[in-house]
Amino acid sequence: MSKLTSQVVAALLALASFTLWNFSDAGFKLAGESHLPINQIVGITGLFAVLIMFCVSAARGELIKFKPKNKRLVTIRAIIGMGILICNIIAFSHLPLANFYMIAFTTPFVIAIMAMIFLHERLSLANVLVIIVGFIGIVVAVNPADLLAGGGDFIGYLSAFVGVLFFATSQIMLRPMSQTETPECIIFIGRLVLGAVGCSSFVFSFEPVSFYMLLVLFGTALIGVSGDIIMVVAMKKGQASVVAPCQYWQIIPGALIGYFVFSDVPSWSLVCGAAIIIAAGLFFMRSLNLTKQIPSEGQILSEFQGT
Repeated sequence: MSKLTSQVVAALLALASFTLWNFSDAGFKLAGESHLPINQIVGITGLFAVLIMFCVSAARGELIKFKPKNKRLVTIRAIIGMGILICNIIAFSHLPLANFYMIAFTTPFVIAIMAMIFLHERLSLANVLVIIVGFIGIVVAVNPADLLAGGGDFIGYLSAFVGVLFFATSQIMLRPMSQTETPECIIFIGRLVLGAVGCSSFVFSFEPVSFYMLLVLFGTALIGVSGDIIMVVAMKKGQASVVAPCQYWQIIPGALIGYFVFSDVPSWSLVCGAAIIIAAGLFFMRSLNLTKQIPSEGQILSEFQGT
């Protein structure tokens, strides 16, 4: 397979992976809007994901790769991951999927700002200007006048942005962790903490879960893990600089799922703001080469050479 063909295949696989994550997000949105307690959503999906990953790895004889070397650091990141999921579930319950992705697309900007503040990394003037343009896109998309008039959901946007802050923190933590921990360990421990903490909370409160909702939660976990697996293959076949920008594809299936499943119609301000954010994000990643500096979860998964 030629290098060009390999990159094309990688891009297609990445698009498939991000699309699967769209459907996984839709599952969380369905669960959140069903008024099922967040602790049960987190616990049940975490448990299902752990079981799925355990069965797959056991069948391949690779359970040893789940063992962490730095238990403290891996656990801290897993707890942060739980915060991300909780924030996302709240955001999904208040926002259309397209609006959520619009906020999520600012992650590269937030990571760069945090790296500049805490890791003392430098940003060029051009990149600073791009970041400013990206946040202007948020203002356009959110439309503060409409938000203040009651036409938007402040809680949803706030939850989404706090989730971005948590996610950016977890991504920066991947730098030292990727040198000592296997991708399977990082992902599995994250799911294990979700399942353990969520399920342990059932002692204090638990509401009956319908068979339909159990299917939704199982499907959400299965689709999410499947997206992880496909991303592994994508990152093995192509460069991070080819795969990472494919995340912006999520706005399209996200908008379609929102329209056909949740009857959400994107506003023109959202479309214009999203276009600004996506253009700024693509330029930013290309100029800063952020995809190589700070690996995404998919990139960490791709480092596993036995897949």
